[in-house]
Amino acid sequence: MQKLTIINTSKSPSINFNPETGLFEMSGVSLIENTLNFYQPIINWLKSYIKNPSPTTKFIFKLHYSNTSSYKNIYDMLSVVNSIHNNKTNLIVDWYYASDDLDMRSIGEDYQESLNVDFNFIEVDVNAL
Repeated sequence: MQKLTIINTSKSPSINFNPETGLFEMSGVSLIENTLNFYQPIINWLKSYIKNPSPTTKFIFKLHYSNTSSYKNIYDMLSVVNSIHNNKTNLIVDWYYASDDLDMRSIGEDYQESLNVDFNFIEVDVNAL
């Protein structure tokens, strides 16, 4: 399986998913108007990945802003990989948020509760994202 790499733009996040290491990083902003066009290929890639996942899958989210439809798609991404948690592999989620953005932390907490996956919440300086 090939790595999934998408370079960020002013409205879309960077995606660096490595199936060999199980390290998946998403960073930047997600202000995409047609989120389905952007996220559906990522979700399809994840559906292929979970057929033969790494022993540990680690998601690193370093988003400093997303629109509502992006949040729904991010949840869908996590839902796909949640099926491997405690089954075939360990699932770790590092959720970065700016110290002045408690809404971003709250979204991560909602995901954690819905998916029953432990998140590591990492507060960083506003300029670090």
